[in-house]
Amino acid sequence: SVSVQRQFEPAILLAETIRKAGIDAKLVLGGSYVSEIYDSEWLEDEVVKCFDYVVRYEGEDAIHKLLLNLEGECPLDEIPNLLYMRDGKRVENARDRIRDINTLAPPDYDDLPLNLYLDRPVRLPVMGNRGCYWAKCTFCAHFWSLGVGKMRDRSAERLVSDMRTLQEKHGVRSFFFTDDSMYPPTLAGLCELIPESGLDAKWAGMIRFEESLDLEFLRRMKLAGCYTLMFGLESMSQHVQDIIKKGTEVKTVWRILRDCK
Repeated sequence: SVSVQRQFEPAILLAETIRKAGIDAKLVLGGSYVSEIYDSEWLEDEVVKCFDYVVRYEGEDAIHKLLLNLEGECPLDEIPNLLYMRDGKRVENARDRIRDINTLAPPDYDDLPLNLYLDRPVRLPVMGNRGCYWAKCTFCAHFWSLGVGKMRDRSAERLVSDMRTLQEKHGVRSFFFTDDSMYPPTLAGLCELIPESGLDAKWAGMIRFEESLDLEFLRRMKLAGCYTLMFGLESMSQHVQDIIKKGTEVKTVWRILRDCK
């Protein structure tokens, strides 16, 4: 799973090492960086040949159906987002996305040695949404490669359930939302449900400078366990903000930063 550029060459080297060692295994390459270079037409056939399969974009449904295929239960051409070589030619299956991410199970960290992690207390990732509800910034392609062009949110009820499940399994109290940007309506739901449910959890994540983040809303977030907000700012020049279509007013930035403080 290659999420950033620096992981790309080591992944290829690992695949070549496994091949040379004669290990009989199916090798699948995926991750958001793979989707980005595919979209940019930089994913060369020589790279694809190092693996049995490549999964672009979302992988949950693709991996599930690929496993079924290996058991003889699902035709290869019905597996979404799959890319592979056949008789020296590239085969690209149709692109698809998960319509409702509420159908996904909570993240599974059972096989990770969390007791060896240096981060104390251990902080686990959870997903509140996939994609980006703004999706207009001229410098960013994450909303397309990660979100397949459409933001889908996980309900506040499911998120509270996810955090409670992980807390009961692993004893963790700290979580980080991996969203490109946390969705304000979902946050409003969390601010109500977390105190009502009695869930003892701290959480953080990335967010936009939205007008809705007034002092009252920020206080509710803090009471619900929020301890850190990471803002994407890029520039304090309104002219630059307008050029990059960030949708941010500098005066709003100052107001929100003061209220957060």
